[in-house]
Amino acid sequence: MRVKDIHSISSLLRKFNLPDEEFDLDLHITLTRKQTKDIKSQPEKYRFLSTTSTFDFIDEHNPEYVLHFRVVRFKLDGSEEYESIITNLSRDEFSKDEIKEIYNTRWGIELSFRDLKFSADLCAVHAKKRESIQQEIWARMILYNISFIMAHHIINKKPKGKGKKKKYSYAINKKMAIHHCRYFIQHYKRKGGHPPDLEIDPLHIFIYNPYTKIGYVLCHLPFFDNQIHLLASFFHILDILE
Repeated sequence: MRVKDIHSISSLLRKFNLPDEEFDLDLHITLTRKQTKDIKSQPEKYRFLSTTSTFDFIDEHNPEYVLHFRVVRFKLDGSEEYESIITNLSRDEFSKDEIKEIYNTRWGIELSFRDLKFSADLCAVHAKKRESIQQEIWARMILYNISFIMAHHIINKKPKGKGKKKKYSYAINKKMAIHHCRYFIQHYKRKGGHPPDLEIDPLHIFIYNPYTKIGYVLCHLPFFDNQIHLLASFFHILDILE
């Protein structure tokens, strides 16, 4: 689990006397709900838990709970910044370099969850029943996957300037990509389960918007033709999304 670095005011690691360099250490803290002078005088040992915080391992018979964990701090590649990771993985099985590699591998997953939560509007659900909530989550995930499959195949173009060559390409706005795919699915669906009409050639999907009277290429398809049939099979989620 990634935590705030040792210099952050609200970091769990800030009150430990840790070196400002890469390290791989075993630490422990004692969680308690008490606020005695002795506890307050040892901030590197104790962490106070509010009575409003749910923690099943502390009760009247067990007023303290010792938490052991491993902290791995490493420098990011090509940067002077550090990342701090808390884990319970054994040092005998996973070295510091392997922890770093696992973190790099999982970072794309973390970004995907962030996009699913904020870009695909999964911060809140509207249903109350468990089955309906699960349906809504699956619907958002399917919409997210459809949108990013299409966005992945869009060829980024560099902005045009008057007599100047632009160095950087346009970045895809993920939230707008999901918005446009949602709009496309909702406004082009057909009754009876038939998918919308798409004018397809070997390289492009072309969509005509009757509201703006503008046609545009949704995406370029070097090897995407089979995905069209996959896309059509997902149109049953529309009633959930509306």
